[in-house]
Amino acid sequence: MQGGAIPVPSRRSLGRCSTSSTIFPATRANMTRIEDLSPEELKAEFFRSAIVKLPEEVASAMLRDPAVLAILGLPQGEFVQLWGERFERKAMFDALRSLVRGETVNLSSCDGATTAEEARLDADGSAILRSGSEGLRFQHVKLFSDNGAERASVIDEIAATGELAVDREMAWRAAAEQWPFDDDLFIALQGEVDAAPEAIYREMTQGISNGTAIFDDLVPVEVEHYASLLGVWPLPGTLGAYRAAWLDMAQSLDKARLCRLLRLSGPFAAMQSGLVATASDGLDPPERFEIANFLASRADPFSAGAAFEVASRNLDDAAMRELANDLVGRICNYQHPMYEIAGPALEAALAITVSLTARDRTFDGWPLYAKRLALILHASHLLRMFRAASVDPAKLAEEIGKRFGSQARLAGLCDIREAPVFQFHYLGAGLIQAMLIDRVTEAISRMEAASRPEEWIAERDKAVGDVVESGRGLFLVAAGALDEFEDGWTGLSELETKFADENLERLRNETASPVLLNELVKIAVAFEVSPDRRSDIGAAIVAALTRFTDPADHLMAAEFGLQIAARWRDRDMADHIVGLLLAAVQKAELPDSGASARYTMLAAATAADHTEWLNRVAQTAQSFALSHQPGNGLQNLRRAINLLCDFDSDLAPKLASAKSFAMLAYDRFDG
Repeated sequence: MQGGAIPVPSRRSLGRCSTSSTIFPATRANMTRIEDLSPEELKAEFFRSAIVKLPEEVASAMLRDPAVLAILGLPQGEFVQLWGERFERKAMFDALRSLVRGETVNLSSCDGATTAEEARLDADGSAILRSGSEGLRFQHVKLFSDNGAERASVIDEIAATGELAVDREMAWRAAAEQWPFDDDLFIALQGEVDAAPEAIYREMTQGISNGTAIFDDLVPVEVEHYASLLGVWPLPGTLGAYRAAWLDMAQSLDKARLCRLLRLSGPFAAMQSGLVATASDGLDPPERFEIANFLASRADPFSAGAAFEVASRNLDDAAMRELANDLVGRICNYQHPMYEIAGPALEAALAITVSLTARDRTFDGWPLYAKRLALILHASHLLRMFRAASVDPAKLAEEIGKRFGSQARLAGLCDIREAPVFQFHYLGAGLIQAMLIDRVTEAISRMEAASRPEEWIAERDKAVGDVVESGRGLFLVAAGALDEFEDGWTGLSELETKFADENLERLRNETASPVLLNELVKIAVAFEVSPDRRSDIGAAIVAALTRFTDPADHLMAAEFGLQIAARWRDRDMADHIVGLLLAAVQKAELPDSGASARYTMLAAATAADHTEWLNRVAQTAQSFALSHQPGNGLQNLRRAINLLCDFDSDLAPKLASAKSFAMLAYDRFDG
């Protein structure tokens, strides 16, 4: 937020009036029994009650219709909402124009009850309008000036941020040179500026800080936002091609725009190859250090990783070496706050981002690598805003987990057919640190043997030991979020014969649940087994599931087993596990309300072909719908099916039968 506590109206607030209740003041219809209303009042009341429930874009379109405005008894024209009241949009812009030109400012609400009591230009050229104790700041108002130099200074100010593309900057400069902006031109420029990721994040930060933000405000569902974060459009088909295209784009930028790009791109350290560091070679040393220092100050762990990648390539600079040493210490300390505090908060930010974009199908048609990268980028920026506002990470994780955790898990499983190794709920503090330790190892390996800092090697080795000792060692060999899309990806590390034999022996003979779960986690998350051993181990896993006595442990083990079956494309193994689960749900409700939907998606992911996958989802969901006892479990399955239909349009017709079975069974229970 700029200028202290004075809010900056967004592009939306400069447009037509919103559909909040302030549009519809109390009328006789609000306070009278419905049967006493006249036909005209009844019609107006119907429209009022309907419009406030409609999506914003639909309601706004209706409120532009003269016939609707006449029914509602509202004046025709275009309006804005200031200080909670309706103002004519033209009157607002006329007031701003008068202020810039040194004329008397008169601005009143449509009903005359609220007026602008103070109007002044701030030191930065913004307009301040105040009514009572509340002020509003309007940026870029000198575009209304008759002085061409003043108009040009506004474009200079916007261009200095690097948030406008070169061609758009030239177009706006040309417009500013010719004449003062009219209302529509001003809104068009403001809309373009407000569409930049930085502007969106500034508005979010303001909402988080002043407590007005709701969850839906924190995750844009417009594809343009995420395309801007990725910086390349159209998206190449592979991660390798994307990296090459991104570097080409970065190298074509002037230094101001390159700095702006790198500030946004710190979370790129979630993937290999030091993309931010390579692009930073195009900067002069002072600018490069500024970028590294900026990224190091961010709250998200991946930006710290990117800062290290930049600093580690410039060790001849004493300040860079000092920064790199500090970052190695941070990365290698698993008790550092960026893991203990930011880890859970990043999981929460990812959960809400995955859930809300899935519901809106934001990434339909995107390559999966790009979808994952965009989700990590936005969630990392969201984490930064939470930390800047001192949001309690534990409470945040708890609240978002309750509201969005199950939805996020389910949304992620819609992609497991295509990339069955990584799942977003793995991306906690353990895996994040393991990925950043990899970045340290990559930096060391790029150096000549004689110049490798011994203290880095010692800290890296100690960190590996600490991770193993803390029980998170599996993450050191687990796949990162984007590893599956790397050109050289060959899969998870294969278990050596000796350890594979031990794993098989325990799965066949062990009865203790913790031991069995540990063996399953090894294969589900971190290790692969050779194809010739998969049949034996798969059979042992199915048999082991029958030895769990605790229902919660049994369900967890079954989920790990289905994850393994999905990765191996082993339909028979998945069908055997689903058979055990169907028998379980016929006897009692599952302790995990979202489990049967997750099992459905995991079992279906054994099919690599999209059409076969759709059919597998339909068949498995129907089996669970038929097997569930009427009650909460069946109701949760219905809700999950509705979510899946929201996430993927191809699933809706396939799941219609399962949804019908679930509804009939539940209704029979109610009757």
